[in-house]
Amino acid sequence: TEAAEQEPLRQRMAVYYVQIAESFQHHFGIGGNQVDSAARLAAETDNLRAVLTWAVASGTEEVGFRLVGALARFWFMRGQVREGRDWMEALLAASREGIAPEVLADAFNGAGLLAYRQSDHLQAEGWYREALTLYEQVHSQAGKADILRKLGLLEDARGNMQAATPYFEASLGLYQQLGDEVGAAQMLHN
Repeated sequence: TEAAEQEPLRQRMAVYYVQIAESFQHHFGIGGNQVDSAARLAAETDNLRAVLTWAVASGTEEVGFRLVGALARFWFMRGQVREGRDWMEALLAASREGIAPEVLADAFNGAGLLAYRQSDHLQAEGWYREALTLYEQVHSQAGKADILRKLGLLEDARGNMQAATPYFEASLGLYQQLGDEVGAAQMLHN
C-alpha cells in the first residue's frame, strides 16, 4: 500500500529532524547562536510538526519525546509555549513505555520549562521532579544540576527564597564538580 511505502520515508525524515533539533539545542543556552538557530528551526516548523504528528500517531513516541526535549527552549524563546506543552501532553497520553530514561528526562525538563513560562508552577514542579528522578536514575549530574537550578527558580517565583536557596546551593555544588563555569556563575547570581 502507499502508506506502507511511505513509512521508510517518514522514518528517515524523523531521524533527520531529530538530529537537526538536537544539534541546535545547545545554541539556545547562554552564548549560543540563538538568532540564526531560531530562524533555521522556524523555517522547518511545518516539517517538525509533521514529524511530531507522525510520532504520536505511529507509536514512535521516543522520536516525539526527543523533539520535545530538544525544542523546548526554541518554543520558549518563540512564544510557542502552548504548542510545546500540547505535544508533551499528547505524547504522555500515547505511551512512555520503553522510552530511554535520559530521553524522558530531557522531555520532562523541557516541558517543565514551558509550564514555568506559563506560570503553571504546579505542573512545572511535577515535570521537573519527574526529570530529576530520571536524571538520578541515569546518573546525569549535569541534568540534575539543571533541574535543581530550575526548582530553585520555581521557589523564587513563588516568593519563597528560603526554599529556593538549598536548591541553588546544591546546583552550584554540582556545577562546580562538573567544572561548568557558566552554570556555576548562574548559581552565584541566584
